[in-house]
Amino acid sequence: MEKNIQEINKKFAIIHWEDSWTHGNLQLTEEDWKGKNIGYAVSAGLIVNEDEKQISLATDYFYPQDVDEEGTFRMVNSFPKSGIHKIIRYEVPIEIKNQIIKYYKCPKGEIEQENK
Repeated sequence: MEKNIQEINKKFAIIHWEDSWTHGNLQLTEEDWKGKNIGYAVSAGLIVNEDEKQISLATDYFYPQDVDEEGTFRMVNSFPKSGIHKIIRYEVPIEIKNQIIKYYKCPKGEIEQENK
């Protein structure tokens, strides 16, 4: 199957954030509850979507498959920016062309012509 070979640059982000925390079914004294708090965490992934209110990060990106014209994301989490302390962004080139050549077994003659 012939692929529409493209190169995509996705951004990768690391976020330091805080949010509500569910403490479960604990039965503690009032004094013990004072030590419980909100959750503090760090998360990382490919940026799927971002606007002024939120950022969505994906753990996985799938290169275009036989049935897809574009790649797909999996394991996406959205974070409200109101709880984010810091966002660190990186450019990550995702070289779809090299992956297609490697995994879809293009004929060797095609590869040599494309690389010239």
